[in-house]
Amino acid sequence: MLRKRPAPPPSYQEPGLRLWQGEAGTILQRLPRHSVDCIACSSPYYGQRDYGVAAQIGLEADPLTYLADLAAVFRAAVRLLRPSGSLWINLADTYWSGRGAPSRPDPKSGRRRFARPQDGRGSHPWCRPKQLLLLPHRLLILLSAQGWQHVATYPWQKLHPLPDPPRDRLPHQHEWVFHLVRGAYYWQPGADWPLDPIWELAPARRAVRGLTGPARAPEGLLGPPTLATCPPGGTVLDPFCGTGTTLVRARATGRQAWGIDLDPAALEVAQQRLTGPQQGRFG
Repeated sequence: MLRKRPAPPPSYQEPGLRLWQGEAGTILQRLPRHSVDCIACSSPYYGQRDYGVAAQIGLEADPLTYLADLAAVFRAAVRLLRPSGSLWINLADTYWSGRGAPSRPDPKSGRRRFARPQDGRGSHPWCRPKQLLLLPHRLLILLSAQGWQHVATYPWQKLHPLPDPPRDRLPHQHEWVFHLVRGAYYWQPGADWPLDPIWELAPARRAVRGLTGPARAPEGLLGPPTLATCPPGGTVLDPFCGTGTTLVRARATGRQAWGIDLDPAALEVAQQRLTGPQQGRFG
């Protein structure tokens, strides 16, 4: 009889807070069953940033491989969520451009100027130049096949977005937030549902001290829905926590905050934001 491997020790832990550094799917498989009330994350976008970390999701050569890798993480997360729990996913779409590798570095953001997978050659019918890949909704179909139940889709309309340079289409200035559950009965606070059908929020522009590279979702994006579907004292898990934006809001309102990230530099900043500066470093 095979023994189940024990849960990995957190990279940082104190009452109400646990942070793990490593690959999300691997860690999720070893965490306790039915230990989380709400999972909320801004998932890695396809071909948008290179964090310089091995095994990162988002730089797969083929969009189908990217979707499979992302879906595998949420498949591993199924057993952690309590029957009354919710899953919230923020994800943006992207175009296959086929324009080739960048010709020069970008002094403003080195993590955004690199040989993106969608700038190369790809297989048809997916990878046609200028084709919108529909990645968020293709992921939603994969998760439905895993048994996730889709409750609602909320468009995030970006206020004051960065200019969209293409002139042959309208600006693409929104992202998607999906709400999924495991069954018909999930926890929420009743009639005072604090969400509008369309969320209007400005993108995060303020850099986090100590780490300027990773993308940041606005603080109001996943905070309200997370609190609406996690009871006071419950546990919120972000499997791609980055610098900890979702967890900061959860912990400030009396929830337990669990986070996982592959990038040790991002996770160190998350720890500092959640506990204060000079609380130790991740190896």
